Amino acid sequence: RTVELPPLQSVVELTTAYRPPDRGSQETASSTTAARAIPDGRGRLADGTEWEKSSGEEIGANGFWKRWTVMKGTSADGAVEWQESWWEVSDWSGRKELGAEKSGCGADGSAWRESWSEKLCMLDSGEPQIERSAHKWASKGPGDEWEELWGENFQALGRTVKYADKWGKAGNDVWHERWGEEYDGR
Repeated sequence: RTVELPPLQSVVELTTAYRPPDRGSQETASSTTAARAIPDGRGRLADGTEWEKSSGEEIGANGFWKRWTVMKGTSADGAVEWQESWWEVSDWSGRKELGAEKSGCGADGSAWRESWSEKLCMLDSGEPQIERSAHKWASKGPGDEWEELWGENFQALGRTVKYADKWGKAGNDVWHERWGEEYDGR
């Protein structure tokens, strides 16, 4: 099914997956909200960008439930392809998960990927645990590339682990930074 969007709708308002992520930036929810409001189908934006959106639910054993959405597109000139997905998962064991992923590539050899997730689960001891993670990576071809990973793990009895790992290269220059801390909950 083809969907017509208002004439002022642009890929900028629809998603940020069409461009590489910025280092250390926090994204606003407005573009994701706009993308979620569009019904499943395919269409063309006023700027010529073609897009396709699909969503669904999966049900499995032990109360497994997953709701997902995938949106992808190509710029009017074909120079950029992008995809964005987000999901919710739960089951009877108490597991709950939210996540999103964006990726894309350009005709110039550039590529990018960005993801985050937040999970709640029960350890074998019955203790709840919350885990948050994010990952960003971008490359402008063979010479320039960077990557950032972040993570946090919280357990109900107070044990906490946090970390960040970043690296980048520009031509022959390479740098790396790693940070982490762990609390035993006492």
